Amino acid sequence: ETRQQYLLSGVAVGPRQYPEIHALGEECARRLGIGVPQLFIYHAPEPNGFTIATDDREPVIVLTSALVAALNPTELQFVIGHECGHIHNLHGVYNVAAEMIANPLMHVLLQQVAKAGVALKVIQTIGHLELLASAVQGGLRLFFMHWSRCAEITCDRAGLICCGDLRAAQLALVKLIVGGASQLQGFNIDEYVEQLGRSSGPARFSELFADHPLIPRRVEALRWFAEC
Repeated sequence: ETRQQYLLSGVAVGPRQYPEIHALGEECARRLGIGVPQLFIYHAPEPNGFTIATDDREPVIVLTSALVAALNPTELQFVIGHECGHIHNLHGVYNVAAEMIANPLMHVLLQQVAKAGVALKVIQTIGHLELLASAVQGGLRLFFMHWSRCAEITCDRAGLICCGDLRAAQLALVKLIVGGASQLQGFNIDEYVEQLGRSSGPARFSELFADHPLIPRRVEALRWFAEC
């Protein structure tokens, strides 16, 4: 169904359609040992890419037109490799599980548990039950947000393995937050990473509720991986 949706609204990449981009996808799949994903280019003003897959069978990677326009081939290979990392590590399966566990249906589940007599008497009142449900749901959400941030770092490593160029990988990440500028003359990677160290106060804790790490953290994590 998803594939059909993008067949109608996007451009399917293949040997006869954007063959250079198709070759990048083939090389990433070969390096990571997965099936070649179906790439689509979807018109959108923001640079972005995402994966739709619950296993290694018929995975779909969507790249926005703004992303393709902003990145050179090596940078684009990093992004495709990053998305292939999600497929390689079966992150789609875990994302589905996270959504099932951390959504509001947890309230209903806990109510059924209480009715069955499994829950402690202290949570048998409606008020206490709702409090417990909120606490469990909130805790699970924080856990899966942390897991998601770790997954993004893992996939950045897959992207670096695929493109083989640390600076290109770092610039690809930076371009995601500067509007996809095609040229970043004079950009200093080390200075950019130091921005994170100069931040203070509650703003630094905003990452706890995000499913992606801050870009400076990702840039620095790539450097650590390249040097290990």
